[in-house]
Amino acid sequence: ICGLLVLVIIGLAFVKLSGLYNVYLVRSGSMTPAIETGDIIIVGPVNGPVNGGLEPGKIVTYLSGPITPGKSLPLTTHRLIGIDGETLTVRGDANESADPPILRGQVTGVYLFKVPYVGYVNAFVHTRKGWLMMVILPAMALVGLIAKDIVKEALKPESAKALTVAPGGKQS
Repeated sequence: ICGLLVLVIIGLAFVKLSGLYNVYLVRSGSMTPAIETGDIIIVGPVNGPVNGGLEPGKIVTYLSGPITPGKSLPLTTHRLIGIDGETLTVRGDANESADPPILRGQVTGVYLFKVPYVGYVNAFVHTRKGWLMMVILPAMALVGLIAKDIVKEALKPESAKALTVAPGGKQS
């Protein structure tokens, strides 16, 4: 399972570094059951090779508020339910009413797929317990293994130390 997690992380990093795609953590349940809180979603360009543009039924990510310097962009990911020229109507699957109308230019990408529950790992690592378990304890274990090897080498009998190989491949 660790190998699978590593592959997922490498894949998400590749997607993020490509520049065409974005990775977002879902922070609300407005798109339940299609997208759950804690999922990581991958969003591609509006007219990208995979998604084929905007049409009702697609899930889009759009700029949903004013841009504030020093803060992350106010983005929302909801389902496109109507198009009237440049005006789009969107709504969260779990919401009863539509969002205020948006303009086509506010759409930053189209939903491609999700990786369930990975966001919970991210959120956990940002807690005190998560930091301890995911960073501090493995670091302490590594230091312990290195210290064990140092002590083991220091306690070797002198006869074993004399047989160490000197640089150049000759025994000393």
